[in-house]
Amino acid sequence: MEVAEFIREARRLPGEKLLQLAAEIDAVAAETVDKKLERAVEAGFFDAMAAAALREDAEGKTCELDEILGHNGVS
Repeated sequence: MEVAEFIREARRLPGEKLLQLAAEIDAVAAETVDKKLERAVEAGFFDAMAAAALREDAEGKTCELDEILGHNGVS
């Protein structure tokens, strides 16, 4: 089934069934994203970024997140 066809069929569902379908799709999508992130971590995709962040922290080039949030008026 093509995505466009799936969407057409979904639009025919009554409200509660459409919400149930949306929740199921959301759960499957979240699981898919989690697995993709997990594979990226296992492949070392973030290793260089993490090393740079740790180096910057050791060099005193970082600050507490609360400082940033406080300065931007975010609570």
